[in-house]
Amino acid sequence: MCGHKPCVIRHRAIVSSSRRTLGLAETIGVLLDVAGALEALSDKVVHRDLKPENVLLLAGAWSVADFGIARYVDAVTATTTFKGWQTHEYAAPERWRVETATPATDVYSLGVMAYELIVGRRPFDGDQAALQDAHLHQALRC
Repeated sequence: MCGHKPCVIRHRAIVSSSRRTLGLAETIGVLLDVAGALEALSDKVVHRDLKPENVLLLAGAWSVADFGIARYVDAVTATTTFKGWQTHEYAAPERWRVETATPATDVYSLGVMAYELIVGRRPFDGDQAALQDAHLHQALRC
């Protein structure tokens, strides 16, 4: 509480935009930390835009950031934000079908991130139409 009003208190992050290859142990650490954060949020909030740029290393732990389009799990407006906001490369099939985001939506995005960390590239690339088709109808390629 900030006085009598609810508020969010955040850590200050120094953000680096560098992309580097992570070793296996660090990759597992990232995935475990992010999965733990998603599990802690799962009955309350759906992030809806999980991607590598929204994962920060803070005080030695990987943390999920940028809750700008997040919604409460039971929010009735959760289907309305998509095309201009969520990053298409990490979008779950239900988001392409304009269905309500659930905690499984974030798990799907984490799976895309895991694929990218392990394989070294995203499972699907292309313009918005190609990404939609891929996420809805194509199997992962190695």
